[in-house]
Amino acid sequence: MRVLASTELLKLLKENPADEEVRLDLAGCYGAMAEAALLSGDIAGAESLSVETLKLLETFLMKQPENAEALARKAAQLGLRAGIQRDRGQGAEALKGFNEGIRILEGIRASVPDNALVAYRLALLWWQKGRMLGMSGDREQEIALLGKARDLMGKLEAAPLTAGPRPEQLQRSGAYLAGDMGHALQLAGRKTDAMRAFSDATNLWQGLLKSRPRNEEYSEGLS
Repeated sequence: MRVLASTELLKLLKENPADEEVRLDLAGCYGAMAEAALLSGDIAGAESLSVETLKLLETFLMKQPENAEALARKAAQLGLRAGIQRDRGQGAEALKGFNEGIRILEGIRASVPDNALVAYRLALLWWQKGRMLGMSGDREQEIALLGKARDLMGKLEAAPLTAGPRPEQLQRSGAYLAGDMGHALQLAGRKTDAMRAFSDATNLWQGLLKSRPRNEEYSEGLS
């Protein structure tokens, strides 16, 4: 469906290259396709789509440099590419991408604090950067960033959302994040804090499994 949508949007953009809203919609479509490709293991496809997304966003931002939606989408793509670079062992490049994405999202959140999607994406980038630092041996920085991410995601879970990720998506992300937090604390020798984080993860997985009793991912997460 996204391929069909992107084909039609591309036609519209070619017919009217000055239509910036179509450009932004096409960037959003490509960005969603890049994220889906990454989740399915198609790294090359994700990279290619991400490059096209960023080209469209850069062109859009030349005319509307303060547009929060475009900036948030750019930050998400920087994070996506940083994750790929991290997995390839390109630590310096990955850290640069995470930092730039975080800088953009923190800037948006400072002026639009109620934007739930921006807050969620910021929490994800803090989380990813924290895990990367933990892999390189900086356990305290990992714990600090994962803690910030979990606090922010917890606030989103507690608040009624009019936009942004669905409650189930938030709880799923929060469950994985709390589990990572527990492991990091355990490796740091902070047993009591680790038990608290694992309890947090357990409660979230139990809630998710209650809503979808036959979901294999939720069952394995709880186990």
